[in-house]
Amino acid sequence: SRVRDTYSLTDNAEVTIEADPGTFNEEKLKEYCAAGVTRLSLGVQTFEEDELQAIGRSHSAQEALDAIELVAKFADSGKLRHGWSLD
Repeated sequence: SRVRDTYSLTDNAEVTIEADPGTFNEEKLKEYCAAGVTRLSLGVQTFEEDELQAIGRSHSAQEALDAIELVAKFADSGKLRHGWSLD
């Protein structure tokens, strides 16, 4: 992977990125995994629409749910071998 080609990492090193719902799609997630990402932290913050707007988030509650479904699918398939978290 590009990450492992660029940096000296052990085989079991965790490579994490943080992503906000609505800023990536399945194709980008595939690219992240191909580049060497092994864990994704999903920055939802809240599922309340009024709170999302108040704190300036660019995604809706539905986009957050869609992103969770997509990331969980990738994790379940083993493409995110170190898993994911919801923040």
